[in-house]
Amino acid sequence: MEKQAVVRELEKLVSQDAGVDYDQISNWAYKVRLDSLRELDRETLDVLEDLGSMNMGPEFEWSKEDLQELILRWKR
Repeated sequence: MEKQAVVRELEKLVSQDAGVDYDQISNWAYKVRLDSLRELDRETLDVLEDLGSMNMGPEFEWSKEDLQELILRWKR
């Protein structure tokens, strides 16, 4: 998966009206990371790894604002 596709999918997950579903984002990030090990750069893979750990507890969760900031940074 290309990085721009990752950004689009993450943006959809974060922009849901019901709020941030940390389990959904975590599962998605883990799957994308495994499926894209050879296609994505190290920084993106590391962030996906961090996002994949969000379902391990509140101390690992990113705020909605942090997720939106990540999306904006990746779009540049």
